[in-house]
Amino acid sequence: GKKLEDIDSPMIVKPIDFFSFQERAVLVLPYIQGETLQDKMGKKHEKIDLSWLYMIALGLDKLKEKGFYHGDLKPTNIMITPTRSVKLIDPGLTLEDPTSILKITTPIYNPLLLDGERADLMARGIMLYKMFGRTFPFKDVPFEYAGADLSNETNMLEMMYFISTVPMMMVNPKPNVIDRSIERIVCKCFNPTNDYNHKDFAGDLNEYATRFKK
Repeated sequence: GKKLEDIDSPMIVKPIDFFSFQERAVLVLPYIQGETLQDKMGKKHEKIDLSWLYMIALGLDKLKEKGFYHGDLKPTNIMITPTRSVKLIDPGLTLEDPTSILKITTPIYNPLLLDGERADLMARGIMLYKMFGRTFPFKDVPFEYAGADLSNETNMLEMMYFISTVPMMMVNPKPNVIDRSIERIVCKCFNPTNDYNHKDFAGDLNEYATRFKK
């Protein structure tokens, strides 16, 4: 809780109080009015605003500056307020030190059980894929790849085959809404061996949105 207080971002929900009860840590967070991104994505005629993911990237970059990452990023942990601003929730449960052995994550959004910034990038890539492709990119959760030595050529080839998903243009019934640059952003998020980061993601998404409006 004290670590959250030091993070200067309107997207990070700061605790009201924290204390111990029956030998368990309790974190008290303010009530956030609105809907989760999961709720928004489930509505047939709801317009999904890509600026939400842009704002999330900026918020996560603030976490990174303090040496932390979310680790369990998923649509149910993202709140959209009535003013359409973004709040990252459940930080007390999912804010982890990258050096920690313990992992609190959701495998469908982090199938390689990645750590640090890569975990949050993978989750955003999967969310983007689901927004545009209307399905999850991966059907299985391959725990055998978690923590694999990627310097080993066999491990690398097997993992790269796993993350080689069907292009969104082929699975969306309205492929004309998908730009190739979105496909490239998703691919960068899925590749755990590159140096793609939150700021890169925000810049690419902003460039796409600017071009799409023209």
